[in-house]
Amino acid sequence: MTGIPIQNNRIEHETINLTYKSSLRFRGKTNLITESLFNQANIGNLSVLNQAFAQANNISGFSSSTFDGVLGLAYPSLGTPGQIPIFYNMWQQGLIPNPIFSFYFNPNPNAYPGGELIFGGADLTRYLGSITYVDVIILAYWEFMMNSVQTNGKTICSNCRAILDTGTTLIVGPSNQIALLNYVIGGTYEPETGLYAVDCYTRLLSDFPDVEFSIGNITFTLSVLQYLLILKDGDNYVCYTVFQGVDLRDNRGNLIWILGDYFLSRFYSIYDVNRNQIGLAKSISYNYLQIHPKSLFSNSSNKNYFQDVFLLLIFIINLVIRNVFFSK
Repeated sequence: MTGIPIQNNRIEHETINLTYKSSLRFRGKTNLITESLFNQANIGNLSVLNQAFAQANNISGFSSSTFDGVLGLAYPSLGTPGQIPIFYNMWQQGLIPNPIFSFYFNPNPNAYPGGELIFGGADLTRYLGSITYVDVIILAYWEFMMNSVQTNGKTICSNCRAILDTGTTLIVGPSNQIALLNYVIGGTYEPETGLYAVDCYTRLLSDFPDVEFSIGNITFTLSVLQYLLILKDGDNYVCYTVFQGVDLRDNRGNLIWILGDYFLSRFYSIYDVNRNQIGLAKSISYNYLQIHPKSLFSNSSNKNYFQDVFLLLIFIINLVIRNVFFSK
């Protein structure tokens, strides 16, 4: 299959407007949480009726975030029993033509809008070539089986479980596998950041291998300038890979990889609830490379990549939030 009908319900720079109906309060260990039912939740040109949201007067990890909350788009098994997630309400209320949603992210930090969420289909103009589909293996997170992860001829994992997650900035995997991956790349672990640093002053770009994710027997490749964080530190720069080791497990206790925004900004993703499948295709922004300082990579004339220092802070915030959700 090469595409899905385009639906014009796009979330580019929209807000979610809520019309209050009723609420039920209950207290956790430290927080007062309100489960509210709203007459109407408006997203773009969609008006969803009788949608439940959870509200908290105090929750860790959000105070320094640029977003106000989390809009869950996983399977209902992860939600509150008896409550219907907003995407399922859209489908059941006949607001969208297909039980499908899709994401496009632009890796260019100066682009506006920086991405697109479509409810009801996919945008044929946001990806190139055909779509590769894989089955969801547990109807909770958007979890699937990767054939392998490889770099420089070394297999890092085989038949690895993974999830696609827009709420995770980096690419996360089991600690021992990530350690091996970074070792092959040439990274050195830094306990203070939890990241792997690489020498980007004396090493040439050509010295860094590609990292290949085999999904549905199709290879999805990230090159060095797609998997490095380059952060300004005073008058100097420090470079890290986006591969972070955290031993996270799915709801059956299996170790998992999380393919976050550094993967999803290069590959368009489609989520099909009816077929319980995930689709991936090369994004139109796949080849975008940011400009890096001339002092890096042995004064290479190949300009490419610079990342804002706040990316590291964003990752730490996301990791805190992610650990809260996965520890439940």
